[in-house]
Amino acid sequence: NITKQDTWQSTLSRIRLARQEAIESAREVALKSGIPERGSAFRHLIDTCGIDKKSDVILAAIHYLRSVEKESDTPPREIKSLIVQSEKWDEGDIDKWNLSLYINRMLDGSSPLLEYPEGKNRKNRFGVLTDDGVDHLENMSL
Repeated sequence: NITKQDTWQSTLSRIRLARQEAIESAREVALKSGIPERGSAFRHLIDTCGIDKKSDVILAAIHYLRSVEKESDTPPREIKSLIVQSEKWDEGDIDKWNLSLYINRMLDGSSPLLEYPEGKNRKNRFGVLTDDGVDHLENMSL
């Protein structure tokens, strides 16, 4: 309830609180209705497909972020966040992985698993799976 007597700051505060309460309520409803939480959904995916090698987990995280969450930009910090949210590894473990090095290796080679889309900067955050990368994940799930 916003009134004409409210100041700018108090109105913003009320809106911020109402928004946060609505987000929390929606999250609770989603979880109760069976909509998977981001980290547990990713963990279920990698566990079901037997993906546990670091490079494969990173590749799977990029594919998940791009195909499920429709992200167009997947910086290493977002990949790390998703992997940590899976609760299969803790943040300290993931810090030791050197995600950028793994991504660079998947961009190189005779049959790269990642590539840069045309028109995008050659930065790790823009790497997308090649057909070989998708096939690699598909073969792991067999």
